[in-house]
Amino acid sequence: MRPFLELPSAEVPALGYVAGEPIRVLVAEPDVRSRRLICSLVECEPEMTAECVDDSSLVSSIQETVPELVIVDANTPLIRRGGNWDALGVEPPLATIVTRLRWTWPNREFFVPG
Repeated sequence: MRPFLELPSAEVPALGYVAGEPIRVLVAEPDVRSRRLICSLVECEPEMTAECVDDSSLVSSIQETVPELVIVDANTPLIRRGGNWDALGVEPPLATIVTRLRWTWPNREFFVPG
């Protein structure tokens, strides 16, 4: 099996963006450490640009920037109420990654509710 980047372009399906333009990533992650980590990983990729937004401006940012990828926390109130992009009146991005903050204490694991 070959890594994705080694596949000839004829084998790679179109992702909805023009080759040569960076993939637009919108990050709405309320946890500062998680947001910094995600954005630093995305910004290391020359084919990607990241924009971090507050969850209160998530819908307007999606409408304005039309990102290919949205990374959002599962506990974002807007996501919890809406359920999906269509219900929020937003054109769905090509991909959505849903995160959820989890941290550990010695011998215990905790999920942080929203």
